[in-house]
This record gives sequence, structure tokens and C-alpha cells, in this order.
Amino acid sequence: MNAVVKRVSFAEGNFVTASAQGNSNFPEFIATSRLIEKIKIGSEEALLLTAIERVKDNPLREIYISIPATLAPQTYNVQNNPLVSFGLKIDDKIYESVAGEITLNPPLDDKNMAGSFKVEVEVEVPDSDGKTFVVKGNFQVLKA
Repeated sequence: MNAVVKRVSFAEGNFVTASAQGNSNFPEFIATSRLIEKIKIGSEEALLLTAIERVKDNPLREIYISIPATLAPQTYNVQNNPLVSFGLKIDDKIYESVAGEITLNPPLDDKNMAGSFKVEVEVEVPDSDGKTFVVKGNFQVLKA
């Protein structure tokens, strides 16, 4: 895999935020840094956005958003497209999307991509009993 990292910190006006619905143990996520990589999935390319939140007294949290590298503005279902996925990592627990959508907005300029997500996630551990919660948020970042 040839990773292309465009920028680690945020340019002015760029952000990744998220909040959980119905889960009071999940404070609002506000990314402090991010990485963007081009990845291959089969014969196609995707962009993997990794948003990282480092806050002094809280656990390290990361959000992973995979979208088609074409960046075509539309709503993508996380269940029907191998190029589209959402993941959340809190310390050593990994939550994967089981339902929901990631929407890419039409670009405002040539430098940025923006969108939103509303996904249902489930923790990837054997004793999770299929418990899920909904995470929704918005992002605007420089393209890779």
C-alpha cells in the first residue's frame, strides 16, 4: 500500500466532529489531528480519513471514514459498498459500522472535501451481545 499523507494537522476552517445518540458515556468527539491515505480495496481506490482526538484526561479516540477516491458527491450506504466504511476506536475497543450512511457534499473549492455521517456501530468483541449505538457527525478536510 502506498500511503499518501497530505497533512497531519487541520487547515483553518477544517474539522471532524461526532456525537452519539442515546449514549451518555460518549462525550462529543472533536478531532485534534487527521491523516488521509489512498488505499486499494480490490482493484479500486478509496480514501481513508483517520481523525484523532487527543484530550488530556480522556482516552485516545479515533474515527476512520473510508470513501471512494472519486469523491463523487452523493450519499453512500456503509452496507452496500466495499469502498465505504466507518469505524470508531476508543482505547482498545473497536466499533464497526453495521448500518448507516456517509454523505459527501458537492465541493466548495478544489482543496477541500466535506460531508456528514450517521451510522450505527457495534463493538467488535465477543461479549458485546449485538449492542449498538448511533454516531453522527460532520467533516471538512483537505483532499489527499
